Amino acid sequence: MSESLNVIIGTLSGFIIAFFAEPIKRYFENKSKLQHLRIALYKEMIQNFLMLESTLDDFRNNEKSNIMVGQPLMIDDCYRYVVSQETALYYQLTEARLINMFYKLLDMLIKIPEGEKAFRTVSAKDIIEGMVGLIHSGLEMSTLDKKLAQRVTSKQEIENILKRLKNKAK
Repeated sequence: MSESLNVIIGTLSGFIIAFFAEPIKRYFENKSKLQHLRIALYKEMIQNFLMLESTLDDFRNNEKSNIMVGQPLMIDDCYRYVVSQETALYYQLTEARLINMFYKLLDMLIKIPEGEKAFRTVSAKDIIEGMVGLIHSGLEMSTLDKKLAQRVTSKQEIENILKRLKNKAK
């Protein structure tokens, strides 16, 4: 083979490799980023869920809760960041719709003290029951990933959540 043919083949192969390398690199970066976002969202949502579940138990036992609605005990920093900065990646998640519903209810719950008139017909207890039920059904129907939920908390904690759900159903 002549030297010029070697140069042409080398140049073409370099061009082809460069052409495909960037999209492949971007694909794996997005996949990794999506998994990290998903883990962070699950951690935040499970933390909020556990707080809400204990609040609901207070409501059921004492008719009032020790946790004041609207206090900064509920967090939504990760959700707000992901929805505002990583929207295209976020909506690739199969559980995005359930997560949106959870955080819309959380917003509603937090705003109750500020907007008593706007939420007159909805009690904090009703909203909390809806949010807890949403996560329970998400875990039971596999809308939420049980394995990932177990990874961000513990297998025992997720099993306890599902047992409590079955006990309440009886």
